[in-house]
Amino acid sequence: MTSEYEKIIFPLFLTVLAGLTTLFGSIIAHFIKSPRYTYLGFALGCSAGGILSVTMVEVLSKIVSLIGIYKANFAFIIGMLFPLLLTFIFKPEVIEKKIADSGITILGKDVVTTIGLIVHNIPEGLIVLLATLVSVETGILVAIAVAMHNIPQGFSLSISTFYITHDTKRAFLYSSLSGFIEPISASVAVLLFFPFLTGLNLNLLLAFISGVMVYVSLGDLIPVAHKYGGGRGIFMGIIVGMSIIIFSLTILHLLRG
Repeated sequence: MTSEYEKIIFPLFLTVLAGLTTLFGSIIAHFIKSPRYTYLGFALGCSAGGILSVTMVEVLSKIVSLIGIYKANFAFIIGMLFPLLLTFIFKPEVIEKKIADSGITILGKDVVTTIGLIVHNIPEGLIVLLATLVSVETGILVAIAVAMHNIPQGFSLSISTFYITHDTKRAFLYSSLSGFIEPISASVAVLLFFPFLTGLNLNLLLAFISGVMVYVSLGDLIPVAHKYGGGRGIFMGIIVGMSIIIFSLTILHLLRG
């Protein structure tokens, strides 16, 4: 049993490294004295573009090669639909209204936005963990992509929190600590499901989480970005995020031969 769990050390280490890069985005936002919502729109666009690239270009293609196109795509589609189902069960607009009517002196929708940005780190930690269990090389590529994604996400979360609290120190602290959610979520997954994370189950779950990440990018990050930034700036962010990840993946593939 000990030797089995030793296999998980390196994947968990990667989730820690990927999560901590949120700190860099928080540092950038901390030194911007008057952050603008347009910055938030562009940064969220970068995050969405980056995560779309790594899931579609690297992870899904890897899973298709391992378990076949039908199983991989089915799990992927279910992963995209699952968060949508949750929005029907736990209606965000109802939560926003309850927070706004609870006597809290801050905007309910901004609270929900900030919580949503933090919760997005959960599937990110899982995708790094699972990808590394499938293939160390793929895991490293995914960890780098998620790390690059976390820089603008840390920036976005810091700015969003700043507009809630009007406190730069608190915004920096909250956005920095959010990076620890990734290794925590990965650790919980190991404790609960590690005996089942083998063979077909592992690949199906990774395809499922990849679908969740696509929904997070298109269904959550992009709509939130449009609340705060212009369409052209957001689209430029998507292009920049996708370009950085695709270029990085290309270089890494060339280096590994």
